[in-house]
Amino acid sequence: MVMPTRRAGNPGEVTSYLELINWMIRRHVDKASVATLVETLNVAVQRDDEEELSFTERLRRLNTECEFMCGEGALKGRFVESVHRAARITARKRNTPGMTMAELARVA
Repeated sequence: MVMPTRRAGNPGEVTSYLELINWMIRRHVDKASVATLVETLNVAVQRDDEEELSFTERLRRLNTECEFMCGEGALKGRFVESVHRAARITARKRNTPGMTMAELARVA
């Protein structure tokens, strides 16, 4: 099989380990399962018994399982909109472009 590449002219070459793993997963993935995971990520909200940092990790895990559907900024946005109401206000005020998900979870 020919693996994907971003470099023109070298169809058997991958540019990163992550790209290779994603390619292998896509070759064997059930599309319905991925659609279910994407929906789970899209409707994820912080559970009553879940701390902000745990919720962040759950969002990251779901994003990984969805083949990194969301970039860091979109994932932070999902976090801010889905945390408990009291934390949401603080997270919105303190969120900056350079802030990581873990920092935002600690602030919230």
